[in-house]
Amino acid sequence: MLRCAAFCSAESFDLDQVTSSLRTNPAVSSVTTLSDVIHVRLERQAYTAPVVLAPETKGVTMSADAFVFQNGSLVCWNVPHAVEQDLLIMLRKTQLRSLPSIASETFEYVPSTFSGMQGDTIMVMSTCGLRYHSDLS
Repeated sequence: MLRCAAFCSAESFDLDQVTSSLRTNPAVSSVTTLSDVIHVRLERQAYTAPVVLAPETKGVTMSADAFVFQNGSLVCWNVPHAVEQDLLIMLRKTQLRSLPSIASETFEYVPSTFSGMQGDTIMVMSTCGLRYHSDLS
C-alpha cells in the first residue's frame, strides 16, 4: 500500500514564497503553479511500491507528488515521511497565519483499474493523473 498524508499548518501560505523555496530545492524536479495550488514533482527520488497490488503495477515505479494549497494545506502522495517533514519545515517560513498545531491525516492508497474505496483504502485509477514509469523496457 502507498501512503497519502494531508497536513494543515496555517490559515494560508504565501504561494510566491513557496514557489521560490521549492525551485531551489534539489529534491524537486518540477513545480507547477496555479492560482491557489502548487504541484511539486519529486521525480529524482522515484519510489517503487514494496508490494505489487494490482496487475498494472508490476514492474512500475511511481514518483512522489505533493500539493501545496493556498489555504494552508499540504497533501503528499507517495512521499517518504522524512521528505514530508522537510516540506513542512520549509513551509513554516511561508505561513501567513500559523495554526497553534499541525493537523494531519494519513490514508493508504493503491493504483487500480478503478477509482473508489475498498474498506479504508483509496483506489486510484492509474489514468487519474498519477504518473507511472515502467522499468520493464
